[in-house]
Amino acid sequence: MVLCVFPWVAGMFLDRVPADLVPLVQYLTFSYHFDNLARGVFDSRDLVFWGSVVGLCLHGAVWTLERRRLG
Repeated sequence: MVLCVFPWVAGMFLDRVPADLVPLVQYLTFSYHFDNLARGVFDSRDLVFWGSVVGLCLHGAVWTLERRRLG
């Protein structure tokens, strides 16, 4: 749950992040990548980001199911 909420909340409080960390935190927010896709701009960086999020979630789901099966 925290992994899902952090990128959303980080985008809301971007003005409170130190200036040198703004590009990194902004890149990790969901809204930064979703806004480009909502405008119809298909940037490979956004597609890689969303693919990574989906891959991470699928990996976590498989890991959880294997853990339950073995336990």
